[in-house]
Order: sequence, then structure tokens, then C-alpha cells
Amino acid sequence: MDLCRWSENWNIGDATVDAQHRSLVAIINTLYTAMLEGRTHEILDEVLSALVAYTVHHFQDEEAVMIRSQFPDYARHKQIHEEFTEGVLQTQAAFRSGGIGLTTPVMHTLRDWLVNHIQGEDQRLGIFLREGGIK
Repeated sequence: MDLCRWSENWNIGDATVDAQHRSLVAIINTLYTAMLEGRTHEILDEVLSALVAYTVHHFQDEEAVMIRSQFPDYARHKQIHEEFTEGVLQTQAAFRSGGIGLTTPVMHTLRDWLVNHIQGEDQRLGIFLREGGIK
């Protein structure tokens, strides 16, 4: 069962970023399925670690697109990425220490942030790119 379904409406027009967004949705769904199936802590930690690593890599690539295209809202968008990365790292640390479990509400928070970010902040970048931002 998927927690999140990809929508082609979420594409921003950069093939790399769009493919990475699809991969992030897939990782969220893999993590959610593992949680629902009660897989061992180690497997959940492995998938959560993959999400953390992929998110950091994705943000670097997305920020490179913003710099290359001279996106005027780059600094604010980068700050949002940094805050999310910090939050995910804190979630991972709490999970590893036993401070929290990966629960449905935690998964919904991750999903909601990702979907809202793609549909909001990243769509602003997509509009800028489509309207002639420098590529």
C-alpha cells in the first residue's frame, strides 16, 4: 500500500529533479510499507538512512538548478531545505536512540512535507524555469 502516489502535475520541468522527486516518493512508500509490515528496526533504519542520504543529494542537485537558472528565491528555498534536512536528521537520531518509532503520524508528516514542498516551493521554481529562467 502506497502512502503517496506520484502525480505528473508535480513535474517542474527539470528531468533530473523530476526523476529525483519520483524516487523520493518511492522511498517514502518503501519506508511506509516496511513500517506497516513490522519489519525489523535494522531494515527501517536502512530505508530511513537511504531517505536521508537521497534527500541531501537531491537538495544539492535542486539547488544547483536554482543557481544555474538564477532563481531569485534561492536563499529562502535553500533555507527550507536546510530546515527539513535538520528535521529528518533529528528524526533519524531519535529513531536510532529509541526515542521515537516510525509511526503512521511520523510517516504522514514526512509525506506531507514532501508533497507540499513539491507542490508549492518546487512548483515556483518550475514556473520560473518555464517562463525563461536561465538554464
